[in-house]
Amino acid sequence: MSSQIDKETFRRALEELGHDTSKWSGQKLALADMATQYELSESTIVDAIESQLIDAHYDYTRDTVWVDALDAAHFFFCLRHQANLFPDAS
Repeated sequence: MSSQIDKETFRRALEELGHDTSKWSGQKLALADMATQYELSESTIVDAIESQLIDAHYDYTRDTVWVDALDAAHFFFCLRHQANLFPDAS
C-alpha cells in the first residue's frame, strides 16, 4: 500500500476541517491501543511498520512499541481509502 496522500497534506486537511492536529502529533499510541482504536490486528500494524508505512518507536523503560497518533490516523485513512478504491482486492 502506497500513501495516497502525504502526511503533511493530511495534517493540513485536518486543520482546514477545524481539528487541532497539535493534540495528536507527538502523542504516543501503543500498538495494542492503536489496534483497538482502529479495529486492526496487531499483525497488520507490525507488517506496516516492517514495510516502513508507519514509523514506530520503542520505549525501553515500559517495554512498549508506540507510534505517533497523527501517523496512526494517517495510516488508517490511507488503509480505508485504499479499501474503498479497490473493494475487491485481497
